[in-house]
Amino acid sequence: MKKLIAIFAFFVLSALPLASPAASNKTVGYIKCPICGDKVNPKTAKNSWTHKGKKYYFAACCTKKDIAKFKKNQQQLKK
Repeated sequence: MKKLIAIFAFFVLSALPLASPAASNKTVGYIKCPICGDKVNPKTAKNSWTHKGKKYYFAACCTKKDIAKFKKNQQQLKK
């Protein structure tokens, strides 16, 4: 009886679809912080800045000083 249950369980489990990498990736929809490179959720980011029509989102580890330096450098760039 145990063999029958084990065989049944094997077939049932092997018939289940494997999760795709995108489905198991909890960072889908996240973007890269332009300062530190960490993944940032745009919906919950505490710091953001729009410059010349582009919105930048910053990771929580980036300080106000880091963000101010980034803004200054971006404003000096020519489009």
